Amino acid sequence: LEISGVINMREGLVELLATTLNGKTHESVLVMDVSPVLLYTALGLIGLNPQNGQTSAQSANDTVFAYVEWTEKEQPRRERAENLVWDRQHNQTMSLSGWKFTGSRFYKQADGKMLFGAQMSGALIATYYDPDAILNNPLPEATDDTVYFANTNLLPPKGTAVKIILAAQAF
Repeated sequence: LEISGVINMREGLVELLATTLNGKTHESVLVMDVSPVLLYTALGLIGLNPQNGQTSAQSANDTVFAYVEWTEKEQPRRERAENLVWDRQHNQTMSLSGWKFTGSRFYKQADGKMLFGAQMSGALIATYYDPDAILNNPLPEATDDTVYFANTNLLPPKGTAVKIILAAQAF
């Protein structure tokens, strides 16, 4: 799957790798132009199984590999998404673990209608565990909101057009 967006921040503490424009842009490396409902559906169509907002009951088909592409000096550049995040606790880029398809969650309104959490929050890919995010960081550091920062050494300028490629297998 491919989704388009832009670099949103090059420095500072982050809780999200990617959000939509109506999400928490003040703590997200990327802002993506995608409907969370359609992203959730597309991930299911490529054979992934959502974990309904949980990280404990993981299956073999819930890991998503994310790559970010942009143009740098007129040449295409592709990086694992984790490389765009700096782990201050270990003084290195985020471990290449993939992302768990936790699938967000649903809220029942008083009138009985269901609302999709990711659609309301804009949370797409979280570095700090977010039950409304579609993809979550599976690492132990996901429970600490002071660990991850935008990787200033790698990220192109704010506003640079990017594409995230999401796959069920690493390539």
